[in-house]
Amino acid sequence: MFFRGTDGFLHYFYVNGGTWHHDGTSFKSAGKVSNGHGEISAVFETQRNHSAVFFRGQDNKLHYFYLKNDHWEHDTPSPAPVCGPLSAVFSGERNHSEVFFVGQDGHLNFLYLNKDRWALDSTTLRHSKVHGQMSAVYEPQRKHSALVFVAHDEHLGYYYVHDGVWNYDGQSFTAGEVAGNVTAVFAHQRNHTEIIFKGKDGKCHYFYVEKKWLHDAR
Repeated sequence: MFFRGTDGFLHYFYVNGGTWHHDGTSFKSAGKVSNGHGEISAVFETQRNHSAVFFRGQDNKLHYFYLKNDHWEHDTPSPAPVCGPLSAVFSGERNHSEVFFVGQDGHLNFLYLNKDRWALDSTTLRHSKVHGQMSAVYEPQRKHSALVFVAHDEHLGYYYVHDGVWNYDGQSFTAGEVAGNVTAVFAHQRNHTEIIFKGKDGKCHYFYVEKKWLHDAR
């Protein structure tokens, strides 16, 4: 697990030989982590067989640590600043991590690998500004990443790719306003993304698909 310590730097707990270990020094070269909510996101990279992490620094840069030859490597892959939450995901199609984050204008940016180089899409995902947390998920049935986030009306927004084109759904989730974190997960038994969040009514809300989006709150 990765987290921001009381010293402001990134910390990492991991298990080796059946015992928990702590690393609080390997990431200090990147500077301190921003103290906002949802601004650290870890991902397991299968091509490296190890965890990696993205975070927003206090310099508003996107920082990326990954393991290479048993050593942590540091990169700042985005030319655009990070101005809010972010969420990373591992793309099985591209065999690499990618990340969604809030840009200066409040809209989503999408950073992904294209022909072994980082590419930034800051113009496509503009149906709604981000008004809270987000959660990225890889959808194998579409062979692409998707994103669930709190939209400007405090309901969920959902970006997904169909036939190679980004689509936005902000109409299927009006049953509950979001009050906190949002978590998305891919359910293999339904072959679709599912979403869980805390609503303003204090209930746990659950959206899932059985031919159409269904909603449960308790």
